[in-house]
Amino acid sequence: MAMTEERIRPGSRWVLRNGVHSGTVIEVQGQTFAGSVQYRVVEGGRNTGSSAEDDEGRVHTVRRDEFLTRHEPEQRKNGHGTQPAFRQRNVPRPKADELRAEELDVPKGPNASFMTITPMLAQEWLDRGGANRHRNDKRVGVLAAAIRRGDWRLTGDTIKLDEDGLIRDGQHRLAAIVDAGIDVQTLVVFGVAEDAFDVMDTGRPRSIPDILGLRGYKYVNGLASATRNLILFEATGRFIVTTQASRELVTSATVLRYVEAHPEVQQNMPVGDAIRLVVTGGIGVWVALITLFGRVDIDKANDFTYRLLNGEGLERGNPILVLRNRLISREFYTQNASDKEQLAGAAINAWNAYRRGERVEHWNALVWRAVGNRAQPFPRPDDERLL
Repeated sequence: MAMTEERIRPGSRWVLRNGVHSGTVIEVQGQTFAGSVQYRVVEGGRNTGSSAEDDEGRVHTVRRDEFLTRHEPEQRKNGHGTQPAFRQRNVPRPKADELRAEELDVPKGPNASFMTITPMLAQEWLDRGGANRHRNDKRVGVLAAAIRRGDWRLTGDTIKLDEDGLIRDGQHRLAAIVDAGIDVQTLVVFGVAEDAFDVMDTGRPRSIPDILGLRGYKYVNGLASATRNLILFEATGRFIVTTQASRELVTSATVLRYVEAHPEVQQNMPVGDAIRLVVTGGIGVWVALITLFGRVDIDKANDFTYRLLNGEGLERGNPILVLRNRLISREFYTQNASDKEQLAGAAINAWNAYRRGERVEHWNALVWRAVGNRAQPFPRPDDERLL
C-alpha cells in the first residue's frame, strides 16, 4: 500500500476522482474500529446542484477500501500541493485534539487498555491492514495451538495500533485468535507514533533455555533439549520430530510445565552430561533416554548407566558392551536430528535386550531401520514383551 494511502489522518484533504460529483474536496474526520473512514465535504465538485453529499456539516462514513478507490489526496490532484483549491464553503478545520472520541470511535493516543479480543474483532483489525512484517503461518499455528490449550497468559506484551488505527504490531497474535476461534484478553496500545516503530522488536526474544534459567534450573540447554525429546516421544512415539505438529507441542509453556511435573529430568542432567563425555551423543538425547529407562525399572536403569559409563563387568554378548564399543570408538556420529534418533533407537534396543537377558554380538542387531524393506517402528523402552 502506498504511503499516501496509508496516512488517512484526521484533517487530511482528499478529492473525489470521478462521477457526477468529481472534484469534490473532502476533509477526513477520523476512522472507526471497523475500518471505515469518516469525512465532511469542504468544496463541491462539478455538479453544484443540491445533494445530500454536500450538506454542510454532515459526517459521511464509507469503508476504507471504497474510500481509497474513489478518492486521492488533494496535493496529488493539485500537482505539488502549493495552490489551494477554491472553496465554495469555508468550513473551519477542526484540530485533531478537538474531535470528540465518540465521533471518531478511535481512542486518542498514545494510551493503553486491557481488552477482550474476539475472533470477529481480531479479523476486523487485520482487514484494516497496516505495515507489518511478512506473516509467518507457522508462528500463527503455534500461537493458536497455545490459545486452544489454555496457555495464553497476560504477559504485558501489547498489540499496537498507529495513529491511524492500523495494526502495526501483533498481527500474528490476532491471526491466532481468529484461527483458534477463542476470545483472548490482552493489552492494546492505541495511537503509537510512526517513529516509535523504527526501534521496536530490535531485541532478541527469550528462548526456552532463557526461561528455564530465569526459573533457576541448571544445564538449561540440555534440559530444554531432553524435555523436547520426551514430550515428542510421549506424543508421537518418535524421538526427534521436526514438523508443524512438533512446534505446536513444544513451547516454552509446555516445556516448563513438563519440567515442573517431572523433576527426575533435572536430576538426570549430571549423569547425562557425564555420558556424553564418554560416548557419542548429546546431553539432551542421553538424559531423555535414561529418564525413560528409569521409569521402567530404576535399579536396572542405574546399572545400565553405570556399565555404559565405566564398562565394568561387560562380557562378550552383552548388549551394553556392543553399544558402548560402537559409540566410544566415535564410529557413529550425531551430526543431525536423524543421526540422534538413530542413536536413540539403538540405545533403546540395547536396553530392551539387556532387560530380557539376550545376547547381542553385533551392532547391526541394535540398529533401528527407519526405511526400506526391513523398516521397523521406533522402539519403546517399555516393550510389551517385558511385561
